[in-house]
Amino acid sequence: METRHFLKLEELVEDPIIESKEKDVKIYGLTSIGRKLDILGYVESESRSGAFHRVSAEYEPSSKNLIYGNCDCEAYEFFGNPCKHILKLRNVYIRNSNRPNQK
Repeated sequence: METRHFLKLEELVEDPIIESKEKDVKIYGLTSIGRKLDILGYVESESRSGAFHRVSAEYEPSSKNLIYGNCDCEAYEFFGNPCKHILKLRNVYIRNSNRPNQK
């Protein structure tokens, strides 16, 4: 059986571009490619307190459609796209996209 490595909060050394109020979602990268936006960040595991999943999402802001996502959680590995972490990352971006960094 494969042993998973989950990123711990103290391993996130950089300040995120966007962070949720609850501090359970941290966005570190935003890349605009044509009409889509690539979002890269970490979302805290609900079953492992203090452990974060690496998550990415391709998102189309004009239609608010999720094009594609990727996550290192078990649900994504077994069931595919999208898992709750991908949706949470996208939703935090949408709620905070018009706000400057909260730091």
